Amino acid sequence: MALYPRSIRKRKRVDKYMKNVKSLITSQDPNDVVSALNLLNSTLSLSPRHELALELKARSLLYLRRFKEIADLHPKSQSS
Repeated sequence: MALYPRSIRKRKRVDKYMKNVKSLITSQDPNDVVSALNLLNSTLSLSPRHELALELKARSLLYLRRFKEIADLHPKSQSS
């Protein structure tokens, strides 16, 4: 078994998570969307600036009507 550099393994994990996220969100089942959010959080812990993950997280939160969490995603909403 070949040893991959850490960044390649991380990238493969992010890609796998994102593939699963898209499948879960497509179902439009609230339980699946919650599962997708968990995967998105894992993705963002590995790659905090992943634009698609951030967008899908916002869309998932909107679907679940978690408006406060959506506002918390935006850095400017932190300063009041």
